Amino acid sequence: MQAQILGAELDMGERLGLGGSGTPPSWSKKVDPLQLAFIWRRADDFEDNNNVYMQIPSQNEDDELLRAKLKEFDAALDEVCVNEHLRDRTTEPPNNSTDVSANVNSIVRDGLKRPKSQNVSKAMSECPEYSALKLVFLRCEVFNVEAAVRRFVDYWEKRVEIFGKQAFLPLLSLANNNSEATECKYTRVAERCDEAGRAILLIDYHKEGSDFSDSSLLQSAWFTIHQALREESVQKKGVVVYVRCLKSIRDWRMHLCKDVIHSLTGILPVRLAGFHLINPPPLHAGVISLFKKMMGREMGRRVYIHSGSVDENLMSLSKFGLGRVEMYPSIFGGQLGFDKLLGNELGLGRESCQETMSTGDLTESPGSKLSSAIGIMSTGNSFQSRW
Repeated sequence: MQAQILGAELDMGERLGLGGSGTPPSWSKKVDPLQLAFIWRRADDFEDNNNVYMQIPSQNEDDELLRAKLKEFDAALDEVCVNEHLRDRTTEPPNNSTDVSANVNSIVRDGLKRPKSQNVSKAMSECPEYSALKLVFLRCEVFNVEAAVRRFVDYWEKRVEIFGKQAFLPLLSLANNNSEATECKYTRVAERCDEAGRAILLIDYHKEGSDFSDSSLLQSAWFTIHQALREESVQKKGVVVYVRCLKSIRDWRMHLCKDVIHSLTGILPVRLAGFHLINPPPLHAGVISLFKKMMGREMGRRVYIHSGSVDENLMSLSKFGLGRVEMYPSIFGGQLGFDKLLGNELGLGRESCQETMSTGDLTESPGSKLSSAIGIMSTGNSFQSRW
């Protein structure tokens, strides 16, 4: 069976640059291993391979930029602030004044403003991750402050919806106490990053045929993303996701799928590079089409299908810097492990990313700039490296 890579539509291989006709080349059943090694090496070492997903490049950071953007972030967050006692105060304006707007301005001057979102307000005062997360959201939106603030507010609303009263605890500490969400292994982080410094994740849709609850599977996705985001390179470059497809269409939990995709694309502070679906059953074309629509037009174009033998799939994955057996998940016949434990403060990510990244601009200790910048802008909450 020929290896197939598909972009936004199953018949649009031309978007992947596989030749003038847009169709993948015909590979013989027996391919010279030396030829394969040569092709993989060329693909993995190609300078532009790090941006094969056509992501907006991350910004070069210095202390001046971080200080300025964090200050803008706080100011933008202030723009959506009101006083927590506004309703009471505006019903009885001071000095018998009927000018409500003047009263509101007085409240702001008094320093009594609070975020419109009560959850953001509570996170500000109770969650040790609050200050550190600001820069993570800025990096996710490539320092678009307005978009970062909007995602930040939505994040705390969704976090409370998913985790309830425990939402303001450090999530990776919470993961240690949530056996079902961590044991289900619905989503997992690989032991190493790709060549650009992106985390490699696995979503295992086989788990949707198990007895695990929807809430546990969704929490697993949140824990996994936060585990991956401990690495500074992942905050900047994002993640690439392998997908193990459903065993049976009857197992598909559509509402769970929507929740996970919504979290990944619009809530969590993570940059999604692309999704690689490995050997999906032929009858699942309809599910894949719906999956792409849920992703939205932009991300739907970054859903790629690889169907074939291990060697054929490695050949097609080589375009993305994943064409080596050690970058191919073991569940598909490769050597890439996903044994990094959720909630493990001493995880392998920091060392493994430095070992596999081909670029040399991220050799600083992950989070060093983050710590200094947060220290400058923090209002009392210290950076918690364990999150």
